[in-house]
Amino acid sequence: QAASLLTTAKEEGHLDPTYGMRLLDESEEDMERAISFADDVEIIRQDALAAVEEAEAIAPTVKRPRKAYDMGEREVVLGSLREGEQLFRQAKKRAADIILWWAKAEQAIQEAARALDGKDGAGAKQLRDVLTEAKAHLAREQPKEAHEIAAVIPPQLEADADAIERAERSVEEAQRSVAQSDGLDTSEMEQRLEQASDALASGNASQAIGLADGVVRTLERERAAMDDVLRALKQKKKLKQRYDGREDHERWDAMLAAIVKAADDKVWSHAGMLLEQMTTALDREGHAVEEARELYDFVAGQWAVLRNQCEAAHIKPTDEDRRAVEEAVAAAEEHLSVARLEDALEALGAADGAMERLRRRI
Repeated sequence: QAASLLTTAKEEGHLDPTYGMRLLDESEEDMERAISFADDVEIIRQDALAAVEEAEAIAPTVKRPRKAYDMGEREVVLGSLREGEQLFRQAKKRAADIILWWAKAEQAIQEAARALDGKDGAGAKQLRDVLTEAKAHLAREQPKEAHEIAAVIPPQLEADADAIERAERSVEEAQRSVAQSDGLDTSEMEQRLEQASDALASGNASQAIGLADGVVRTLERERAAMDDVLRALKQKKKLKQRYDGREDHERWDAMLAAIVKAADDKVWSHAGMLLEQMTTALDREGHAVEEARELYDFVAGQWAVLRNQCEAAHIKPTDEDRRAVEEAVAAAEEHLSVARLEDALEALGAADGAMERLRRRI
């Protein structure tokens, strides 16, 4: 910039001396500013060089700080002071990372390697991959990232050891539960226990815990279902009394037989499900029968009153409407006795219609 101003002043100053003198003043000011900035850059350069040399003393293999420093010197020689300053600052920053983190990263990697020595299993394999990643960051001259990655390995190993202990306790508890499960079919659960033991042997604690805890939960569910089913079968007569006399008793007998077969096969959860389905259906249909019975009692009571009124009105038993009511009420009672609900309700509807005709006649 100063050289350009001097050239312009030389070419045009003789035509306009005032303008030429102003250009000379500006050129002198620029030169003073450049000289001052060059002094600042020299201080920054020396500071960066000291940091680079210190970093190289700590880690002789590092290259990135020196590379940035050399590029900064080249830019200064070419006159690009601003670019040179930025490169010197970059070199110092890279060197500072090496100075602060390199030894810590190497120590963390060594401690992690010692902690992993002799360790087997899936967890240890994953942590070895993490250690390899930490070494790769250190090779790329990123010691802070390498330290952060390697430092988590020992605590993770401790956590894995705790998980292994929990897994061992879970597997032992599941094995005791299976051994004490008289009356239950444990073949499938024993297979799952073998899988849990294999997972534990390979160091996969979470899978071992999941499988073992699943076995315990299954056993508890099966045992609860067994208790419910056995208690219900001990009272099988009471259960059969709930549908004796029904027209569809064969359907209920088949449901009960399925429950007994599942119990004989020790498939207790399935037997419990069938038992719940049967009792729920009996409750539902029993409630429907009760409601129909209440309706029948109401209609029969109304007919008793209306029958007397028919006698007073000289409507004889041979009357078509009166005979229709008698037949419908009797049919409804017969249908209810064998739980034919739809037929019973249809008959009660017919009785109500005939009774309404009689009321209008009376």
